[in-house]
Amino acid sequence: MTWLRPCSAVQALREHRRQQARLRLAGDQPPTVELRWVEPGQPPRPVALDLVFRTERGTALNPNHASRGFAHLASSVGLDAHPYMLRHALASAMAANKEPASIIAAQLRHADGGALAQRVYIHQLPQTAPPTPGPALPGAGGMSKQPPRPNSSSPTSPACLRP
Repeated sequence: MTWLRPCSAVQALREHRRQQARLRLAGDQPPTVELRWVEPGQPPRPVALDLVFRTERGTALNPNHASRGFAHLASSVGLDAHPYMLRHALASAMAANKEPASIIAAQLRHADGGALAQRVYIHQLPQTAPPTPGPALPGAGGMSKQPPRPNSSSPTSPACLRP
């Protein structure tokens, strides 16, 4: 399955990689991080990974630390939030922009082809509901007008998402 990324995310990740390269050249971070790979029924084996995100010392990030840091940041501005809410917000924004369920599913790495995205995100938004009979509008055929699809410069449009 291909992971789709908005253009702004691709640009931010490229800048992050350039910063990592500068740190490596300065000798502040090793090129790879040694970790243990664990598969069910197999003994752990060492692997060297070029991690995208690391601590300031160049070691692997602990997901719990990132979640705790996010929650602390949210709390400092009066929000009760968890990083998983960002995932839900992205899917909801894509649904609001009328992205197909299959594109939302691919972004979230769902293997169901969009059934879960359709059930959880798309059906809940008024702008994604089917047209309902409304007052007769010139050229509207008696149906309420749906919002237009986003243009190709939208950060979540298929033209901007790249595998």
